[in-house]
Amino acid sequence: MGDFTVPQNLFCRLIYFLVIMHLATRKIGHFNLTKDPTGAWMAQQMCEISAWDEGPQNLVCDHDNLFGQAFEATAENSSQV
Repeated sequence: MGDFTVPQNLFCRLIYFLVIMHLATRKIGHFNLTKDPTGAWMAQQMCEISAWDEGPQNLVCDHDNLFGQAFEATAENSSQV
């Protein structure tokens, strides 16, 4: 399972915090943060998630622009998805 949470930093600026969690074990598999998530950033996160053949077996994405062509191409090239 993956999701964004959006806390504010000390200067009241938003930070996008991405968490990928394995549901069966409830272990955090990957996390990262950014001040401006883009499609390229999400594609890089997909590369990092699936770097050691431990990527997601199932991937469900909404229609957000973050899951654009770069993300889809990376997900299709992943060995797990």
